[in-house]
Amino acid sequence: MKISIILGRGVEGCGVTRFATEFQNYLTSQGYVCNVYASLDKKWNRKASQNVNIIEFNNDEINKIKQELNDSDIVFYQSLPSKSNSDIYKDKFFNELVLNVTKPIKILFQNDHHVMSLNRNYKLWETVSNVDCAFTFGKGTVFYKKIQDQNITTPVKFFNNGHDFDKLKHLIKKEQVKKLSYLGRFATFKDPKRMIHLQPLLSPHGIYSEARGIEKSIGAKCKFFAKDDKNIKGGDYENIIYRPKSINDDQDINYLNVYGPYERLSTLELLSNNMFGANFFNLPVNQYSNILEYSTLEMINVGMINVVDKHWAKNNYHIEGDSFYDLGCFVYSDKDDLQGTVDQLVELSNDNQKRSKIRRLAYNVAKSHCGVDVAFKDLINKSKTIKKRAEKQSLFF
Repeated sequence: MKISIILGRGVEGCGVTRFATEFQNYLTSQGYVCNVYASLDKKWNRKASQNVNIIEFNNDEINKIKQELNDSDIVFYQSLPSKSNSDIYKDKFFNELVLNVTKPIKILFQNDHHVMSLNRNYKLWETVSNVDCAFTFGKGTVFYKKIQDQNITTPVKFFNNGHDFDKLKHLIKKEQVKKLSYLGRFATFKDPKRMIHLQPLLSPHGIYSEARGIEKSIGAKCKFFAKDDKNIKGGDYENIIYRPKSINDDQDINYLNVYGPYERLSTLELLSNNMFGANFFNLPVNQYSNILEYSTLEMINVGMINVVDKHWAKNNYHIEGDSFYDLGCFVYSDKDDLQGTVDQLVELSNDNQKRSKIRRLAYNVAKSHCGVDVAFKDLINKSKTIKKRAEKQSLFF
């Protein structure tokens, strides 16, 4: 069976890219022929952050890619063009790579957590109307709720992130240093700003603080970076040092040490020396979908104990039914009680036995929830049951 995955927005170097690569690797290991295609219409700063096997194409190569897709048994649309892509690309993508791809089963993945992100997709609902099935993380996603209002009959199924734990487990260290590392881009729903408030509470206990992946976006410039950074006009906090690109340098315990975009493998190798990782992902309670983000999975995989938002943990559930809070596999951070977060970190940093127990527990919980033999096996089995819908042209003008 031949499977194609297309990144309509290009190689962004984020979770969408990671998913495509992990899924491609899994499919290849199971004997499928799988190619991933990505547009070059838009450039991304994080493009080189991951090692990938992706065929990139220019706008004048779209007809060639159309032939490749039509020769496939299944086509997964991993991402769609953004409204900020060029007009010529957006129109050619929809007309040639959606409407004129007629032979394979066509499946759309939808990964957005916010309405604003959803609205950035070019001709999202027209595309949904012209595929055979759409996958989203769960009933809590904004996509699932919005599709109910669109009078669209395309079937919707649910999926989860898949991660190959075997490829990073060699990085796990027995001895680690007292450090809390936020890993991920600047996004308000990931709440990296919480690190700024945790830093002065952690430093008296000998625990360093860092944040990696923080780009100088408009939001980050206004809310995150230190006032004395020559590239920034002001900032709200003084306890931040924006570090050079070097990933291994002498840090100051009295500051939150902030780094920009990172190269995935070398950074994970470095972070494996640290006791704690952080991702404070949180949403309104009715928008959760029981997912673990790739940055969280990767930090668990290299042996770090993850600090997660307590609200998220109480309202997201392992596939076997227990909430991630009840499983007791993380440090749980209440944004209104940061001292409680600090108390947990200090206790664990001074108790090797308890820390080892939670490290093993988190690893087993994450692998049983998102291991490739769980998540991707379920995904491909669901995909192979999807039937070709009657050809349907867009009802949007």
